[in-house]
Amino acid sequence: MVTLPCVVDTSALIAIALAEPGATALCDRLLTADARFIGAPSVLEAEIVLAQRIPNAPMSAIADLLAALDIEEIPLTPVM
Repeated sequence: MVTLPCVVDTSALIAIALAEPGATALCDRLLTADARFIGAPSVLEAEIVLAQRIPNAPMSAIADLLAALDIEEIPLTPVM
């Protein structure tokens, strides 16, 4: 079976972080991708959403989740 890279969305990351229904299936699906990527603005958004939902969440929670799922953060850079 051929798999492709996957771009991870903020809502998917939050669903996994909060163990929402379907989070396990989502993780399983993500892990079948050849590679996983997320844009830096999406990471910032996820950190803000998580801080609002769980005020005492560790500052590293999203970074830890990215590392655990081997999701590479892509920086936002200007196009020349």
